[in-house]
Amino acid sequence: MTVQIQYSVHPPTLFIQRFQHRLLPGWSVSISSVILILQHSSLDLQEDTIATQFHKSEMRRRFLDLGNAIATQLNQHNYLTDIFDPRTGMPVFSESGCVVLDDVAIAHACLGYPVCDRNGCAILLHPQWSSAVYPATLVSSAPVPVAEKITSRTMLYFADFSVHTTIPE
Repeated sequence: MTVQIQYSVHPPTLFIQRFQHRLLPGWSVSISSVILILQHSSLDLQEDTIATQFHKSEMRRRFLDLGNAIATQLNQHNYLTDIFDPRTGMPVFSESGCVVLDDVAIAHACLGYPVCDRNGCAILLHPQWSSAVYPATLVSSAPVPVAEKITSRTMLYFADFSVHTTIPE
């Protein structure tokens, strides 16, 4: 099964700049890039069912695999990089801080995609996929052009993905 993926690389949002020390207290360098990964879901993620929960778990696993590959490549070029677990909002590799990262809010801030509320849960609304989208975030000390190049190159190794770069408008 081929999974549609969109990614984009951005400078850090105001939230990330302001709260970096609370998101990643062990980092002594600034976050220079934010990598957004959006997976198209075959299910509408507004519905809270056993099927959507299972599907979210599969997309989380897929993101963690992809995020780990991107982080490894950036780390090999001497850039600090971390993945934020979409389920918890906490970093995977670094010491956790007292603030969690909200992937939907970051995608909204970077891409301007609308958000709706469903039973107290923010849902990203993608222009083509509507609420059938699973956002996830990596951060890195790599400058945006470097993070873009390494992310693009790493994506080539994931054959089950149909990859598209998201161009912010």
